[in-house]
Amino acid sequence: LIQYTETRALPGPPAHSATEMSRLLADNGQALLTYLERREVATGQTLIRQGEPSNGLYFIATGRVTVWLAGDDGSQLRLRTMASGAVVGEVGWYLGQPASASVVADEAGAVYYLSATNLKRMEQETPDLAIKFHTFIVRLLSERMAKMNDMVQGLQ
Repeated sequence: LIQYTETRALPGPPAHSATEMSRLLADNGQALLTYLERREVATGQTLIRQGEPSNGLYFIATGRVTVWLAGDDGSQLRLRTMASGAVVGEVGWYLGQPASASVVADEAGAVYYLSATNLKRMEQETPDLAIKFHTFIVRLLSERMAKMNDMVQGLQ
């Protein structure tokens, strides 16, 4: 059911998030890029491993990733597939907890990585940019919560 529902929404993040991300980059791209590390990813590469420390987040530039939740019995449950414009790793990072799920590249692509260290640097050097970034993440998380609520309501 998750796959069927989600497939209709691919290939990217919710339209509002994509617009917000585009706006953030258009208005602050050069400044933001000084805090991000571009990384090439290979098909099958794990970006985030469930249970490991959350030290940063990833912006998916190109390619597609899937979020997987490991069960106690070793089974894998696909939670979500995301494409360019999506952000992954923010939940554990903001909560200061280990990653709640794994994120694996479905195809080769590129990501931008923001480490906790670079976010702190951004907050000190360019606080206005940091505020815009945090506002973007709050909106992203709110959209995801609303989407989950819609999915649950659709199951009733």
